[in-house]
Amino acid sequence: MAAPVTKAAIESEITSVYSQTDWIKEAALLEACGRAAVFLANSSAGILATLDSLEAKVAEDLKARLNTATLVEAQDAGKQHFKAVEQAWTEKNPSPVDPKEQAWKVLQRAQSDTKQQNLKATPGYRKLVTGALHSGLMSATGFKAGVPTFVSFVQTAEFNKNLRDAEHWKDPGVSPDHGELTHQLQWYCLVKQSVDLGGMTHAQLFTALGTVLVKGTVLPGGFNSGSGLGLWEIIFDRGAGPFPDVGNLQMQTSDFRKPDNLLRTLLTSVNRYPLVSSFLAARQKKRIYQLAAAEKNLAKYQMHFKNHDVALTRDNVWTVEYLVRKMYPGQSLEQLPAGHRSNVFETLVRAVL
Repeated sequence: MAAPVTKAAIESEITSVYSQTDWIKEAALLEACGRAAVFLANSSAGILATLDSLEAKVAEDLKARLNTATLVEAQDAGKQHFKAVEQAWTEKNPSPVDPKEQAWKVLQRAQSDTKQQNLKATPGYRKLVTGALHSGLMSATGFKAGVPTFVSFVQTAEFNKNLRDAEHWKDPGVSPDHGELTHQLQWYCLVKQSVDLGGMTHAQLFTALGTVLVKGTVLPGGFNSGSGLGLWEIIFDRGAGPFPDVGNLQMQTSDFRKPDNLLRTLLTSVNRYPLVSSFLAARQKKRIYQLAAAEKNLAKYQMHFKNHDVALTRDNVWTVEYLVRKMYPGQSLEQLPAGHRSNVFETLVRAVL
């Protein structure tokens, strides 16, 4: 078993990457980066205990929404709902109706008349997990309430602007193994654990991460970082893309600087987190299914992509289909007027909805 990651090692790694810049004179920022990285790398037990509180919050909210007598009943109903949604995305020919809506209608029909009225007056499962997650993040001073959606790879300048604006985001355009909410989960744990960052608040660190870039430096082990590496990748997005595991930095599966590790742990902990785990599994299964469907639709969209001078890839087709559902519900790309189709492709290029 590898030794715990130390703050000194993190700071040494960061300063070696940023040796040609002046930012390391900001001692408070270096200290905060080291403390945040050490927490995510070494505190898996504490992080998972913090996520117990998220599970409890989701269960309490669901109990109130369903007018259910006990938390156990609420958890059972919620787990069944999310499992039904997940299963719907494994079918070969699912109904064109969103499985979330199907499962919700089934649940409504199963209730008494009184409970049906209660269900109609509440949002049901909508934003159940994401709402609890967001309210936890907003308990830290300095974050903004807005939640932009990243629908594909966001260019460095836009990404860093989002950090400086102190807005957490939803990331459906990221790979299913990474998970669209995993960065929010990382920050939820930092906030709810009240991790001491030295002289900075959580929001101050978040915004500061959008101010520093590496340009063409070489990382330990000889890996060239290219021109877009930021502190965000070093601390919160390890193990893929521009900052893989190199040299003596091989990561343990309990190192939650790598989003995939955190998501995998939650997906395999359904007994501990019946609602959160089932919700994340349903989201992942939906994304995997939609990406497979997008692969089959490449030829269908070939002319549209050519007309808008956008690369025809599976991920771009998924993004276009996602944007059409969000921007023009009930319509297909082919049904849209030319101006609306242009809006879709412009949003694809911008990558932020």
